[in-house]
Amino acid sequence: MSLEVGKKSLRLKLGDQVLTFPLPSGEPAPEASFDGKNLTASCCGVEARLDIEQTSHRTVMRKELKPREHVFGLGTRAYPPDRRRGCFLLFNNDLYAYQLGMDPLYASIPFLVFVEGGRAFGLVVNSPAYGVADIGASRYGEVVIEVEDRPEVYILFGPSPLEVYSTYSEVTGKPFLLPAWALGLHISRYSYEPQKAAEEVVREVAQEVPVEAVYLDIDYMDGYKQFTWDFRKFPDPRGFVEAMHEVGV
Repeated sequence: MSLEVGKKSLRLKLGDQVLTFPLPSGEPAPEASFDGKNLTASCCGVEARLDIEQTSHRTVMRKELKPREHVFGLGTRAYPPDRRRGCFLLFNNDLYAYQLGMDPLYASIPFLVFVEGGRAFGLVVNSPAYGVADIGASRYGEVVIEVEDRPEVYILFGPSPLEVYSTYSEVTGKPFLLPAWALGLHISRYSYEPQKAAEEVVREVAQEVPVEAVYLDIDYMDGYKQFTWDFRKFPDPRGFVEAMHEVGV
């Protein structure tokens, strides 16, 4: 185990991770301590506390959930933006026609932002392992995060929520400048099939608005199997691509 600090950030390694994010350098740096179970860190007028329990293959983190504290994050969820009173799986799932409260969905991001009175800190549990985040659902005043791993834990400070996200991007890296076409109209839906019908839809839309990209979803696959092509529905892939290019896609 090791504890490192950087600008508005700290990293606690609980396992033997090979690939890690470099922490941003500079000030202010948090004051932090870890005694093998209790992690305490403070920076920018904000304090973060975690109780951490470990076995050989599992880590459980607990944090007090204060009465006026709001919790955001965890990726795509069919749940209100404030995750209080929710229990979420850290596991991705292709869930068709989901409804409010169904979980998990397509993207699980183990990043939480805790906000109280306009001041915030972020928690990143850097692990691809299966996990559960219980945000005051089982115990009214407690957040419990359980991961089947010995992960890296990052605490990120702001003190404002926006500054927490800025610190997050300093740790994970800034995005590349998007190409111009990425900012245009992208169209997609389930059932753009067969090839002739898909071409007609794109041509019709392109008469009104320039179309930059088209997504066929799973209709082009043979039996919905990955890395396959259904030549009955889309008999001429090259011709389809050329037809799309002709209308500006």
